[in-house]
Parts: sequence; C-alpha cells; structure tokens
Amino acid sequence: ECKSVWQFFDKSLKIHKAPVLKSISVHLGRRCPVDEDVGKWITNVIDRKVCELFFKLNWSSKPIKLPDSLYTCHTLVHLSLSRKILVELVSQSYLPSLTRLDLKCVFFKDEDSLVRLLSGCHNLKDLYVKRHIEDNVKNFKVKVSSLKFLVYKYEKNHNIEYIRGSLIIDSYALNKVIVYDNSGDSCTIENTPRLDKASIFVMCYPGGKFMFSSLIFFDVHLNIATVKCCTTINFSQLVECRIQPRNFDWLEPLMVLVQNSPKLKLLLIDQVRTLSIISIKRMQILVD
Repeated sequence: ECKSVWQFFDKSLKIHKAPVLKSISVHLGRRCPVDEDVGKWITNVIDRKVCELFFKLNWSSKPIKLPDSLYTCHTLVHLSLSRKILVELVSQSYLPSLTRLDLKCVFFKDEDSLVRLLSGCHNLKDLYVKRHIEDNVKNFKVKVSSLKFLVYKYEKNHNIEYIRGSLIIDSYALNKVIVYDNSGDSCTIENTPRLDKASIFVMCYPGGKFMFSSLIFFDVHLNIATVKCCTTINFSQLVECRIQPRNFDWLEPLMVLVQNSPKLKLLLIDQVRTLSIISIKRMQILVD
C-alpha cells in the first residue's frame, strides 16, 4: 500500500511535460521505504526548472545526501530542506535566483558545507534556521551580504550534553532579526547592520556590533544576559517595545530603557509567556 504512493509520485513526475515546474512540496514520513531513491526525484524536478522546492524527509533511515545539482540550480527561488537531509558540499554552491532558504533540523557534513552553501546565495533575502545539537556545526556563521531577514532558533535540551559554540552574523544589509537561543552559546554580529526590528531571546549577552540604537521595534527576553543592552544603549528610534522579564529585579533596567527611548509609544510587559513556549510563528507575526 505504501509502495503504491511512491510509484504514483514517480510516474506523475515522468509524465509531467510542462517546461517549468513552479512549485513542489514533498513530505516523506517514517513509513517511506528506506530503499527509495529520493535523489532521482530531486534531479527530476531540477531538470524541470523548479522554482519552489519544499522537501521534508523524516524516514527511519539515516540522513542522505541530495544530488549536487540541487546546489547549482539557477531557477530556484525558494528552497526548504527539513530533517533527515545531509548538506554536504565539496565546492561552492551557485543559486543565483534564490531569495529564501529554510534549513530545518538538517545535518551538515561539516562547518565548511554550511559556509559553501551560503556563499553561493548572492540574492538571498530571507533565511530561516532551526537547529538541533547533532547537526555537526559548532560555530554557525551566517555571512550573506544580501540578507535582510534572519530567523535563528536553537533550543537546547538540557538533558543532553553538547559542545559549546557560537552564532556569528556577518550580514551588513540585515534589518530584521529573530534570535531564539537558550543554549548559552555566544552570539555576535559583525559589520554593523542597521536593524529596524529585532526579537532577542538568548541566555548570553549578544556582543559584537548589534546596532540596537536604530531599532524601531524591539522584542526582548529580559534576563541577566540581555539587561546590559537595555541599560547602555540609547534607543533613539524605538517606537514599540515588548519586554518579557525573567525572575530578577528588572524594574530599574526597564526604567533606564524607557528613559533612553524618547520616541517610545507602546510598551508591553509580558510576564505570562515563558521562554519555553514562545513560538517562532508568533514572533514572526510581531516582527512583520
């Protein structure tokens, strides 16, 4: 019964004669036969000049490497990869049309594969990253000169040991960022982007050149790590601010932030939601 589904999909691709395949979404669950050659499907849709590809592989087998042609596809505008996918690049990618990239709990061969993937995305505007602690990357570096919007989520399971690392953002065109990271890893921004909107939920001080002074919207999880940026920065452009305070004396830092925000019109203090239940979807709505 399961096999017939894959045969239907395989034959459908073979008889599809349109010169351009605008969008295809494939979600393969744990019942997918582990001997199925999913790589040939990817090659097939690339040959059809696919524009949007959403591929989630959650089978019971180990992660697999997808065809190299995926990372040199000239027509891809939106690429989403999820779960049991091994991102392995021995040479730089070339995705000239790609404007959005989603990497959701994928595996990387090494840190160089991540660098090679992002370095070939010259027109990338939106990057969504959801990590897990077994993705083979210690220092996650986002260096994309064209990037406008970054969502980065790294939720550590405190029952599992892992090697400490860092998030490094080197994208000077960035103006919107959502960082949700409860691991305690370091987080820095280089090249001084002028951020308009930011949602920051981290357990360490976001160092480097975080240009919070240019923020119009600021959504922050106020804790010992982030209180420094709230008390030492002049938020000259800030109009709307949402604070989620943790269990410490947060009133004084908050008053300093308000005093340093001459254009502030809306202040929301939220003590109901906790760090563990904040959703990226909710944060994206706030930022948008």
